[in-house]
Amino acid sequence: MRPGWGAAYAAAAVLLAVAVFVQAVLVGQALYGTGSDFYVHGSVGNLSFALGIITAVLAGVSRVPRWLLATAALALFMLFTQTGLGYVARESQVAGMWHVPLGVLTFALVVLQAVGAVAAVRGGKGLSS
Repeated sequence: MRPGWGAAYAAAAVLLAVAVFVQAVLVGQALYGTGSDFYVHGSVGNLSFALGIITAVLAGVSRVPRWLLATAALALFMLFTQTGLGYVARESQVAGMWHVPLGVLTFALVVLQAVGAVAAVRGGKGLSS
């Protein structure tokens, strides 16, 4: 792993996991009327997608272990799909029904990526070390 790039990748991966978690908090608040609205949730979703692109690029540039590169690519695909479903869910309940479980899976994947990225930067090969 490239020294400076690996740290940037790990930071981006952790920030991405935080952003996806914040989306869940915001949608809960929007659904139960305690603060946020769906516009803010969507804006953070767009930010998460952008962070997913940055994270995937940094994973490639920093030469992370293959499983982390695959995780970054899969996370980017899921974020792309999740963003699209979020927009379609404005008009389609079916899209909304898929948006929620995909969001849960996406959060699990980006947390796995963040943990693996931090472990890799600390000298291991991700979770296998």
